[in-house]
Amino acid sequence: MKQDELVNKAEELYKLLKDKYDVLYDDRDASPGFKFKDADLIGIPLKIILGKKMKEGKIEIKLRYEKNSEEVDITEGFDELLKIIEKKLNEYDPKIYVKSIDKE
Repeated sequence: MKQDELVNKAEELYKLLKDKYDVLYDDRDASPGFKFKDADLIGIPLKIILGKKMKEGKIEIKLRYEKNSEEVDITEGFDELLKIIEKKLNEYDPKIYVKSIDKE
């Protein structure tokens, strides 16, 4: 997937989510690791990652305290992704994040 296609998909998703959620669309010219670190520092509970997997039509989604991301196919649209976002945010418990830090 070309960079401009990736940006267009990210902007489409941002517009879809911004009316229902507080969304941070991080389009800075920085490495993914730098952006992930900043998201953790400001307490973003859920990351939606549009990256290399977009070549396969997939987006990664991950709660802050989860070790592994979940891949969501978006080739047929964002409906499944929206259901997963809703489910994950309803399950999110900031206390779990604090407990996972205490174990490190």
